[in-house]
Amino acid sequence: MFLLTLTYLIDLQVVAAQQSCTSGATCTSADFTATTLHLNDGEHVRHGPAHGGGLIEETLSVDVLVAGGGSAGTSAAIAAARNGASVVLVEGAEVLGGNSGSTKRVTMVGACGPRSSPENQFKMDCREGGIVEEYQLNSAAHNPDYVPSLFSLEILTLVKAEPNITLLLNTWLISVTTEGAAASKTITSATCEDQVNQRRYIINAKTYVDATGDGRLGAEAGAEYIQGREGKAMWNESLAMDVGDNETEGTSIIYQAEDKGQPRGWSSPFWATRYNKSEFRYRGVGGRVTNGYWWNEVSYPYNTITDGNAVTQTGISQILGESNTSHTTYRLASCHSRSYVPRSRSRRSLVIHSIRDLGLHQKQRRPQ
Repeated sequence: MFLLTLTYLIDLQVVAAQQSCTSGATCTSADFTATTLHLNDGEHVRHGPAHGGGLIEETLSVDVLVAGGGSAGTSAAIAAARNGASVVLVEGAEVLGGNSGSTKRVTMVGACGPRSSPENQFKMDCREGGIVEEYQLNSAAHNPDYVPSLFSLEILTLVKAEPNITLLLNTWLISVTTEGAAASKTITSATCEDQVNQRRYIINAKTYVDATGDGRLGAEAGAEYIQGREGKAMWNESLAMDVGDNETEGTSIIYQAEDKGQPRGWSSPFWATRYNKSEFRYRGVGGRVTNGYWWNEVSYPYNTITDGNAVTQTGISQILGESNTSHTTYRLASCHSRSYVPRSRSRRSLVIHSIRDLGLHQKQRRPQ
């Protein structure tokens, strides 16, 4: 494996030499050797130490740290930057957008009501407003076919337009430090790691924003949170369960298919879940569905916070199994993409202790 990696790097150097020689310069056979490094004027060979194991640590001090680069996190980061704050935005994936990004591919829509009714058939892109509306409009103009990678590009473009934002992709928040008594803790720093590039960031901020989707920053800080379905006693809700539990909501995996008009010969692998038609008596799998079945979710017996690998593999197995049923789309379509990163719904909710808006005159405890 080590020799193969070296060969790949040498091939890259040869390609670089070939590109340099196609720009009009006079080249000899020496220009195509694997050890040749082509530099522009003013550039010099680097002789610094090579980096081996471990992480390179860097400390950053800013006004705002936003953990999570989905729709909430990017909106928070952009808004803070536009108001003059220095911001670090960390996102564990390689792209922005969260569930709507190019790795998970959930179309971002508002609450439209029953979309099957005639009056709502054109409301598939109900507007969210604010900064989300900005990149939604940009995407509608620049990306009418809704290519997922281009949607993430629109969000990235808005972030790059703000010089006050330092963007760290492939970077996960892993821990925080706090000070003060348990009831009034204050976050003093957050540790984030980029294992791809062997970097660790110690981030000191005046304000910390948890947009992780599962309350990871708050949980690391010791904030109160809720996981699962609450019982009647928690919020005095008569329609709630008698006793709460720790169950987490289902996680989905999307596929996209293109109708080719004739059988394509695709078949699922041996490890796909095997279904029979009777198992779909409440949910049909016919018709020409080209953007997945959203009722296909995986939760029980897993915990979607800690059992993500098992949830992902189970979800992929199930959508592959659905293709073996009487599914018109798969018989006539080329399934040109599947997400291998699941999108999650509510898993862990932080509790806010002092809400005074919405006409509440006394301190209340509400899940965020």
